[in-house]
This record gives sequence, C-alpha cells and structure tokens, in this order.
Amino acid sequence: VDQLATSPEAVVAIEGARQASWNAGNVLLVAQTMGDEVMEPRAIVALTKRGISALIYMTIFTREVVAPDYLYGLDIPVILLNCYTADYAFPAVVPSEIAGGQSSTRHLISHGHRRIATITGEPWMQAAQDRLKGYRRALATADIPFDPDLVVEGDW
Repeated sequence: VDQLATSPEAVVAIEGARQASWNAGNVLLVAQTMGDEVMEPRAIVALTKRGISALIYMTIFTREVVAPDYLYGLDIPVILLNCYTADYAFPAVVPSEIAGGQSSTRHLISHGHRRIATITGEPWMQAAQDRLKGYRRALATADIPFDPDLVVEGDW
C-alpha cells in the first residue's frame, strides 16, 4: 500500500479486502509504505516470510504503475487494487471512472437537462480525466455540444 490507508474512501477498500479474506478463512495484513522505494520491497519480503497466500498491491490514486521487478518473481498471486500495469501482467481492480461520468451525465439528460456543468478533480489525475471523458461521451450521444466553460477543475 502506498498511502491508501490515509484516505477515507480507501479505508472502505481495505475493509472490503479484510471481509473477503476473513470469509475465506484468511487474515488480511496491511503494510503501508507511502511509496518508499526502500521500504516497499522490505515490507513484501517480511510479508512473504510470514507465508502469505496472496499479495494485493494498492495505490491511493487510480493510475498506471510500473510494477517493481520483485512482484514478477513472487510465487503467490499478485492482484493490483486501484492501479494497473501497462503490460497487464497482473489482475487489476480499478473503478470505472468513464462509466461513472457517463451515467451521471446521462441521468441528468434523462431528466431534461441540456446545460450540464461538471467539476473535475485535478487535471493530472486519471480519475478526473476519465470522468470527463464519460461526461463528454454522454453529451455527444445526446447531441449536446461540449462547452468548456461548463467544466471547472477542483482539487478534491
């Protein structure tokens, strides 16, 4: 975990993993590394020495990651949460931000709204970019022209 446990939304993800682990008769161990390149491999070595049966590699922001080489060599399943690799070497669980932006905009359109604004997150965040894509797709599908003046950047 980089800094996932510092986010209120992320606590829900950790709790979901804990419940699933518990239901399967396992215990969830969490190591938060804050993205420290020295501590991260140390944490994984410490966990694997304890006989973990799988590893969930999580990030606070939805984004592409460059998986550390040592993840590829593990003899246990590795699952990515809230991140993915360009080579798709590991199963990944990520939110569907495009669908979220699209469905919320479609909902407003279905209620007759035609001038719909959106507040995005910070422009460097993939989640903000993808939600904006969904927003724009819904507008285009409804033949509503995109108006950049109706997009406001937020800082979540």
